[in-house]
Amino acid sequence: VAPRQDRPPRPASPAPKARPAPSRAPAAPCRRRSRASPPRERPPSRRPPAMPKSRRDKVVALTQTKKKDREWKGGLIENVREALDAFASVYVFRCANLRNNTFKDLKADLSETSRFFMGSNKVLQVALGKGPEDEQRDNLHKVSTHVKGHAGLVFTNLTKEDL
Repeated sequence: VAPRQDRPPRPASPAPKARPAPSRAPAAPCRRRSRASPPRERPPSRRPPAMPKSRRDKVVALTQTKKKDREWKGGLIENVREALDAFASVYVFRCANLRNNTFKDLKADLSETSRFFMGSNKVLQVALGKGPEDEQRDNLHKVSTHVKGHAGLVFTNLTKEDL
């Protein structure tokens, strides 16, 4: 590349000077702890925690509904077991896209002869009996295996055809 004509050429820069090596003082010998001595304990931190203990890890419920406690579940189990004694037959039904009004009409039609239970599947299974040792009637634990998904129980004295 040719130098520009309007400016004189720049003089060459002098060679960089060598820096002297930094002088280091001889290092102090390291003190090693003997393996038998216990480690030193650090003093506790003087800095306060970021959040006071009274406000840490509190669960705040944003809902107005009450949680279904053990008492409610026990009541459901008792009601199912009383219905087992009062009615001759028990059926498991599943509802896909069951509308509230439709179900209300069905319950109203069968209210004199039947009783419907819907709730937690596990609670309904416990009420019927999960195994042969804790079932309420013979072979009732086989019915409890069918309580899955959106399922409920119907206790009735009607025959299968009338239902």
